[in-house]
Amino acid sequence: MRALFCWVLLGMWAGAEPEGRMAEIRKWYDAVQEGKATAERGIKFEAKDEPLSGEVTVREYGEGLKAVTLSYSAGDHGGADEHYYYREGELFFVFLEQSMWVFAGQETPEGVSITRDTLTEQRLYLEKGACFRLLRREASGTDVEKVSALLKKAAQKEVKPDDETAEVIGRGQSLLTVKTAGEVLKVFAAELEPVE
Repeated sequence: MRALFCWVLLGMWAGAEPEGRMAEIRKWYDAVQEGKATAERGIKFEAKDEPLSGEVTVREYGEGLKAVTLSYSAGDHGGADEHYYYREGELFFVFLEQSMWVFAGQETPEGVSITRDTLTEQRLYLEKGACFRLLRREASGTDVEKVSALLKKAAQKEVKPDDETAEVIGRGQSLLTVKTAGEVLKVFAAELEPVE
């Protein structure tokens, strides 16, 4: 009976933990969004041999809070704005906004190629470097203005973290300490290296 009681308590604690962590994350996120940065530095970067360019902005706030925004394009078919949030050097939340387009295989009556745009948002909630909740929403279409509106209406779906999630977390952990364009490009180069 005593063992059963311990398992019930443990189950209640484990079930409540993500919600408690979510409340902490919301509090820290709000402090950054509503706060005024005490320090800020920007780093522009452009790869020589790859179609990759953008900017990293690192902002510091009180209470050990920092935010890093990575905005980049990888060729002309897409790009991203990635927002990383830290407390005492630990990554606790990531918000990704990604866009891409491809040719839809159709043409207008005037002979102009039609494109299909896809917008994706992801929210990663972390504890001790691990993602415990990942929410994603996406919208696609041939009219980019309508796609933006569709994205706002799209439901967020909880999905299982995958290899891409681990890559994003690793990138976020690396970006906090970058000081030069070369260091930013090394973060991307490390992601592109083949795994043996």
